[in-house]
Amino acid sequence: MKGGYNLDSISVSALAVTRVLLGEAPEQLSSLTASEEATETVWQVAKEQSKYWKSVDPRACEPREEYEDEAVSLPEILKAYRQQYLFTELGMMQIPLLRSEMEQRLSCQFACSGNLRFELESSATCDPDLEQSYLIDFSKALIEWVQADGYSLLDANLFPKPPTTTSRNKSTDNLPQDTLIYIWDNYIQLSGATKIILIGHGPGCQSLVHLMERRASTVSKYVKAVIQVIGLQRAPAVPMSSDDIRNWYRTHSFVIVPSTHPILSPHAKGKDLRRHRSIIPIDETRQMKLLTTGLPAIKDIVKDVITRVQKPVPTTARANPLPTTKVIA
Repeated sequence: MKGGYNLDSISVSALAVTRVLLGEAPEQLSSLTASEEATETVWQVAKEQSKYWKSVDPRACEPREEYEDEAVSLPEILKAYRQQYLFTELGMMQIPLLRSEMEQRLSCQFACSGNLRFELESSATCDPDLEQSYLIDFSKALIEWVQADGYSLLDANLFPKPPTTTSRNKSTDNLPQDTLIYIWDNYIQLSGATKIILIGHGPGCQSLVHLMERRASTVSKYVKAVIQVIGLQRAPAVPMSSDDIRNWYRTHSFVIVPSTHPILSPHAKGKDLRRHRSIIPIDETRQMKLLTTGLPAIKDIVKDVITRVQKPVPTTARANPLPTTKVIA
């Protein structure tokens, strides 16, 4: 956290450390390459200091130019493993992205189940490269449940790859949101699905809300429920672009949070609670376990929503509100 006497550096470092201590994932580092002068200087310093410190190994700092083109980041290796796992074990197929900026940063990070594959057979490939593997256990349980119940699944990883040297100066703040809209327009809408459930986890929930705001008419027509799974450090995202989509969200949203989340505290504002249809507490605080622990609640929500949609309600009868799903973990 050392920032010298630069108060801005100290505050930025302190904020980043605090977020990690609260359970939030560190921000993704951009792709950086040290200059030849920097690597040479570090090696020379290590070579000199190794005379006085046994813990300093100059061989570890020696520039290795022959490995530069072969280096692959660990996150990319984990993404490739998960892509291969989803295809070989669960039959998930990659969705191609036709826009160059999306293909460069998010290629191979969208996959769909077999019963949606008829839309993609002409162009789908199996170039393994998907999201980080810590969600493998949840993905396996989720996809097995989806397949057993005869549903379709589209899996999206909205964390872009590290920027290359040529794309580093381009703004990519809206790239995940724009890509999700692209997938909605070119795949989900073309699939003919009319009973859609949106499930978001952590930072991905904000992109779902952006989709609701940008495609309010079709989302409100075809989406039957929106499920957010968030940790302690985040507040549930709410669409605010118009009264229509805000009112629709209020009657279709479910938020799964740890039982100690601030939104459930006695000091929480009533208006914040009323923005969502149901807030479901689970006895889990670890970020990586939230999805696994909350899966029974997700199953209950989907079953109740789909059953209610399939069962016609007489026009003279008023539908009862969907009961809050309770989870014992």
